[in-house]
Order: sequence, then C-alpha cells, then structure tokens
Amino acid sequence: MGLDMYLYANSDFSEHGINQKHYELAVKASKAEKYLSKHPQEYGSVGIQVRVAYWRKANAIHKYFVENFRDGVDDCREIHVGRDDLKELLDICHQVKEDHNKAEELLPTQSGFFFGSTEYDVWYYGEIENTIKQLTGILEDGSDSWSFVYQASW
Repeated sequence: MGLDMYLYANSDFSEHGINQKHYELAVKASKAEKYLSKHPQEYGSVGIQVRVAYWRKANAIHKYFVENFRDGVDDCREIHVGRDDLKELLDICHQVKEDHNKAEELLPTQSGFFFGSTEYDVWYYGEIENTIKQLTGILEDGSDSWSFVYQASW
C-alpha cells in the first residue's frame, strides 16, 4: 500500500480527420476493429490513453497537483492538466534542484497515510530528478493533440 501516482496522455483520432493513418493505427492498437465492424458509426473515433509518468510516494508532487488543480480536495479523482501546467511544474522542479533552500516554499511535502517521508532528503530530491526526467520527455513531444490527466491512489 502507498501513494501511487500516474500521469496519462489522452488523444482522440477521428476516422474523417486529417490524420486518417493515425486513426487506423489507433484502431489497431486499441483492438477495436471487431467492435467497429459490428457497430459502425457515422463519425468513428478512437480514444487512446497512455500512462506517461509514474511516481510512488512522491507526496510533494501529489500535493502540487491537488492544491493547484483540485482546490486542496484530495479524493483520488482524475485531475485534468494542460501542457502549460506540466511546464510550470517542471520549472518549479528545476528551481528546487538548483536551490534546495526553495524546496519547502515551492514544492512542500505532505503527510498522509502511506504517503512516505516528509523530509527534504535524498528521497525527496530523487523524486525531483525523476519528475524532471519524466516531464522533460513528455514535453519534448511538442504535440498539442494530447491532453493530460493526473490520478493518484492510496
């Protein structure tokens, strides 16, 4: 048991869109061919969800999402975030990495049942590095066709 945290990227591909090849690949990847052949739609589309980031007991990152996008309500619901929101978190992580004295102010820890340590220690800064690595990879794509959802469970 513990705080498990996920970031998903979502995109919809339309049968009649500019990227019909992407639609065909999405249908194949989602294994929706049989369903679509039995239930044809006038305007078919396929949604894809990909887990693009994972954290475990990174309670400061969790607190950031909950405080900034759910008004502090921590109920394990999906939290929709934009590319700019992820860029902002990445920037904060870089600031904390460069100056550890900013950690408590910019990205404070949070206690909770099975949330892990609240110390600003090697584990904390390891999660800052992990977040930088994951978000940098996600944002390098540059595509605006993906939306993002954060969700945690404990």
